[in-house]
Amino acid sequence: MTSFYQSSYGQLFFTEAMGNRVLRIKATDGCSSILVQLSGGRGVSRFLTTKAVIWHGPAGKPSPAVFDEMLVGLHKALPWYTLFVQFRMAEEIPELEVPFRSHGYRRADRLNLLMSVSDTRIAWDQMSPSRRREVRRSQQGGMTTSNRPTEDQVYAFYDLLKKRYRQGIHKPLPGLSFFKSFNAMTTQGILPGCFIVCLWKGRVVGGIVCPMTPGDTLYELYVTGLDQELSKNHVYPSVMATWAAIAEAGKMGCHTFDFMGMGVPGKPYGVRDFKARFGGRWINPGRWNKIYNPFLYHFTELLYNLYFWIMTPLR
Repeated sequence: MTSFYQSSYGQLFFTEAMGNRVLRIKATDGCSSILVQLSGGRGVSRFLTTKAVIWHGPAGKPSPAVFDEMLVGLHKALPWYTLFVQFRMAEEIPELEVPFRSHGYRRADRLNLLMSVSDTRIAWDQMSPSRRREVRRSQQGGMTTSNRPTEDQVYAFYDLLKKRYRQGIHKPLPGLSFFKSFNAMTTQGILPGCFIVCLWKGRVVGGIVCPMTPGDTLYELYVTGLDQELSKNHVYPSVMATWAAIAEAGKMGCHTFDFMGMGVPGKPYGVRDFKARFGGRWINPGRWNKIYNPFLYHFTELLYNLYFWIMTPLR
């Protein structure tokens, strides 16, 4: 089945919700394609920020020869100022290694965790005893969830997520408009997925955002919660949000919950420790990376390092 990120839903997600440009590279076999997300700034800044990301592609299981042709087409279609290209694989496809390497791509290990959710009872049993205990305590402590958040609740969720990214994750985060659009589009049935918020004592204390491949997989895209602050009250919003999404995935007819990344093998990663206790099957689909414009890439890297060197003493 074609992943959400390579489907027409993915195209709508990247363009209408995220505000990015996309490219669709079609194969000569008429069955395979690549949907490319082009992210970066506008105007002059695009020359230092544009990257091409292919999530869970290619679609259609092309042969190595057909995929080789698709890569040629991709490289011709990309803007010249694209810094790098990255394929974020959903699964290992060994037969595509030769065309990837012949076009200058390098593989990097990236772990992931997939949880079976067809039977909610089995999914519950897969979780560690501590995770199950945290869900029960959160429910007993009065925490509830809503999969139809109001605009004010979306804003409150985004405020929590933004603080978390600023304090500990240090990665780009879409603006509030993305989360408002995603909520509206899933509520109206335009996009498949769910937006769940956790409520405790009348306020939003966590939540999760999940796109979906209908009948197949629900993907954890963003999750956050005030677990550290509220653990003294025995409520755990991030845990509750994740479990609510897992349960929702089963209700919506999915058989898999995709945790969307467990980091690099052997490298400490706190998020991995949090996710691992939900249980599931570990995989290493990896990423294939290629520097597309070496001069701009290294120039941008130099500017970033210079900025970091100047700003670090001021923090």
